[in-house]
Amino acid sequence: MMPRMYRSALFTNARRHRTSRAAWIALSLALSILVFSGSGALRAAPTEGGDKSLYEDALTRFNADDFDGSIIQLKNVLQQNPADIAARILIGKAYLRLGNAAAAEKELRRALVEGGDEELLIVPLASATYLLERYDEIIEKFSPERRSREVEAGLRIVRGQAYLAQLELEKAENPSNARQR
Repeated sequence: MMPRMYRSALFTNARRHRTSRAAWIALSLALSILVFSGSGALRAAPTEGGDKSLYEDALTRFNADDFDGSIIQLKNVLQQNPADIAARILIGKAYLRLGNAAAAEKELRRALVEGGDEELLIVPLASATYLLERYDEIIEKFSPERRSREVEAGLRIVRGQAYLAQLELEKAENPSNARQR
């Protein structure tokens, strides 16, 4: 246990440098979304043998944060095989990491329509929708209920960001924000 005099000095210093509640929420949500936007499709493999080395190179580049190089390789994969869902998911995530939300949303929605696993696509798609500032759409269409824990947590984070962008701080803080509206 910390001695009383140190605790009071620590809390006094913390009060002096207090940051607004909204800023702390925004920071924690932003950091969390980066964690969730990178997981999932990185384990998926392309189905065609000829595209495998291009896809593997794209995946290596993506994991090394060379998103531009990854996108180039993934475009080559998709030119040879437009139905490669794994490549489509990864290119969507690469666009998302570069901040190109419109291109990310287009690729992720197409992967979903073509049969991509919703569990892999829903959080990055919600993140792209957030970057496009369509907050009401996130709250109404991206429900975290009946999903895996990781996906549920990711959707709650994005929904919390949407509430925060609308200045609804109580809903942004509430972990059960899926049932409010």
